[in-house]
Amino acid sequence: MKTRTLLALVLLAGCDLVSPDDPGPGPGPDPIPLVQLFPVERADRWGYMDVSGRLVIEPRYHAARPYSEGYAAVRTYVNDRWVWQYLRPNGTVAFEVTAGEAYDVRGGRVRVRADGKFGFVDTTGTYVVNPYLNDARDFIEGLARVKTTGWRWGFLQPSGQVSIEPEFDAVADFSEGRALFEEEDRYGYLGASGAPAIEPQFEGARSFSDGLAAVRVGDRWGYINPAGQFVLTPHFISAGDFAEGRAPVRTENLWEYVDQAGARVIAPAFDDARAFSEGRAAVRIGTQWTFIRADGSTIRAPEFDEVEDFRAGLARVRLGELWGYINPEGAFVWYPQG
Repeated sequence: MKTRTLLALVLLAGCDLVSPDDPGPGPGPDPIPLVQLFPVERADRWGYMDVSGRLVIEPRYHAARPYSEGYAAVRTYVNDRWVWQYLRPNGTVAFEVTAGEAYDVRGGRVRVRADGKFGFVDTTGTYVVNPYLNDARDFIEGLARVKTTGWRWGFLQPSGQVSIEPEFDAVADFSEGRALFEEEDRYGYLGASGAPAIEPQFEGARSFSDGLAAVRVGDRWGYINPAGQFVLTPHFISAGDFAEGRAPVRTENLWEYVDQAGARVIAPAFDDARAFSEGRAAVRIGTQWTFIRADGSTIRAPEFDEVEDFRAGLARVRLGELWGYINPEGAFVWYPQG
């Protein structure tokens, strides 16, 4: 077996990208209402607001994660011990986990870290994979990327059974049926069986998104389809992910957006740019961030030090050290506060 070298995963065109989340339906003991809540902080405690900015769950937790598949993880102190509780949208506890770290529900499983090892529990809090893994990532497209008893990556099924043997020093999560991997300084893509669907041949690559993947040949980036055929030949200086039919690229000093035919749809104007999400894309102008619409217009002046993509109708934004939320037109629904 050939030794596979280290894969550097970064957020925008330079090498590669961690695959986007692909949560499935969230199982639970009761029907889960179609409501989205957002974690907010007040006086060093965490609670949840709704999309209008109204507090729904009062801030009383020491940490809080976003809702995922109908559950949100909060950290609290119960009976002289720290636990992670998983809340339903009405604030009641569905299950809890005693572990140093517990993460979002993905594919009906929760990744946990206990005593330095990783495992998975289901949505009753019962271990389905005991914490023996040296490293692990969430379930994406039905598979979780893990290091078992060694230090190479493979993939597990939700039952805990090994689906793809751990033989990769460098591999990303599955995205649209392909997993980026590196072999002898070249990048290719695995299929669901673990065999290469696209042989390693590129000098840089990103995961598939919106049906295409950015790959680098020499010092230029282009885009391929899942069969490995070029749709856009390599001529970009840098290239991001396609989403909602367009992708951020650089053909000059500034970032612009092109469609899947390669036509420019938003002119070069940005010092940094991300993929679209819910009709908005985060862009940096100078040192500050804002968001643009599909026509390239900004929703407000660039003033944020950091931003997260729009999710369920809101985007989390940072001013200084404090975080808040804005709506798609740029109005605050939760002004940054601690």
